[in-house]
Amino acid sequence: MPPTSPTIFPSDASYPFNKTNTDIILRSSDHVDFRVYSQILTAASPFFEVMFGVPQPPLEEQNLRHGLSVIEFSEDSATLDALLRVCYPIIKAKAPPTLETIETVLRAAMKYEIELAIEGFTDDLLSLAYEHPVPVWAIACRLELEDVARHAAQFLSDAFHPGEEASSFDDIFRTSPDTFTGVTAAQYFRLLQFMQDPDPSDLYTLLSPSAVDANSVPTSRHYEPFPLVHPEDMPATDITCLSSDGAVVRAHQAVLSAASSVLRSRIAATSKPSTPLAIPKDPPLPSVQRASSEERPLSPILLCKEPIQVLTSVVRCCYPNYIIPRPSDLRELVTLISAADRYGIAIALPALLDHWSSTVNEQDALEAYFVAIQVGNVACAKVAATHLLKTVIEGRYVTDMESSPAIAYHNLLAYHRACRRIAQQRLIGLWNEFALSFVPPSNLKRPALPDLTVLTGSCSWLGRYNSDIESIVEPRPHFSRLPTLRDVLEASIETEADPWCSTCKELVRGTLMLGDGYGELAKEIMEIEITT
Repeated sequence: MPPTSPTIFPSDASYPFNKTNTDIILRSSDHVDFRVYSQILTAASPFFEVMFGVPQPPLEEQNLRHGLSVIEFSEDSATLDALLRVCYPIIKAKAPPTLETIETVLRAAMKYEIELAIEGFTDDLLSLAYEHPVPVWAIACRLELEDVARHAAQFLSDAFHPGEEASSFDDIFRTSPDTFTGVTAAQYFRLLQFMQDPDPSDLYTLLSPSAVDANSVPTSRHYEPFPLVHPEDMPATDITCLSSDGAVVRAHQAVLSAASSVLRSRIAATSKPSTPLAIPKDPPLPSVQRASSEERPLSPILLCKEPIQVLTSVVRCCYPNYIIPRPSDLRELVTLISAADRYGIAIALPALLDHWSSTVNEQDALEAYFVAIQVGNVACAKVAATHLLKTVIEGRYVTDMESSPAIAYHNLLAYHRACRRIAQQRLIGLWNEFALSFVPPSNLKRPALPDLTVLTGSCSWLGRYNSDIESIVEPRPHFSRLPTLRDVLEASIETEADPWCSTCKELVRGTLMLGDGYGELAKEIMEIEITT
């Protein structure tokens, strides 16, 4: 016999919710019973008025204790106690509630439409905005309290220096990341915009999209439906992949097993169904072998969590003789990449990642970043973040920010700032090094132009160098064997022919040094990791 859960006996709440002459019991999630007067709750809340007005089943069909009906609530006893004390005509607690208590009780008060509690705890929240503006703003975001959010945002705007709005949140995100739980990237974006230029008009809203956001939305490209490539007829399939939306893709166990060790293990664990699988007459998408309504021999069923559009592409990725699907829709593409990675389909993953990198560009990289964050693909999000280094991201908005967490947007801003900071520091250092190494004499005069025949004649240094390159490339004409401009310059300052004057030679050396520095800077920027 399976073990039985221990019986939990409820306890009674403290005064005044333990009186015996009440007419109903409210039970908290932690099994504390509050004996209350239904008439008091009816007067305090339209929600309770409707609930108590609904005809109740016979007593023998109700959950009873002490002969009273028991109504179970999802809130814990501390929350119910604070909420009910507001409703009751008793002396209230004088100690100010904590922010955590305010948020929990205020959410319950809004849920149960207790207006007196909503007003009182909203006032408590407003009173803490000056001392704790960020937590109060975050609570207002979660509870959708626009006026409270604007009140806290005004204090934040007054406190931070212009241009330091985003970096000012670094310590809070690092030490108290839970503060921003439930806050969207769009709400954080609008807060930063408000702090830079507080807008007193009602047209600008902090918690939901406004006309200001609409003006910031870049033109989204039009996504054409992904054209599925139907493979040619193949031998009879022997496994049915069932998508999350109830459609099927028929495939071959050997092919799936060869492409993915994960699928191989899952196939080994499947068994044939006892009854035929019902096939819809018009499946949403064609399968690897076209599905029909005709009855087929029973085959193992592989349950998959991907929708049919993605599952079809995943199965096609397992077939090495077919073109790997390359969706143009960002969400479909990153979902396919995540599925291919999850199943370990090594033959397709590199091509899919290359397609993601080439599909994302600086115009839609912000959208791609948040789509990847929502899907949970860190690698694709990092690729998009790298593309965003080509443009300014402050002030840019996309609708996917409305459904992405604030921490994702903050991490992107922090990554952008880190890259800008290292670039600025290195460029200043490079220029200082160049300036110190190349100090032309004060009496330097413009030299006369050299005799071009010395430079270009058949016996000149350039003529000999070009002849050497011809002898190298002629038998092996690959582009990689051709010299770069850097190769030519390095060779020119090392040759005994010495085609440069001393001043120009030093200038060339300094220019090459700058080139090396730029290359090292590029490597340093690429090594900076974005937090996800």
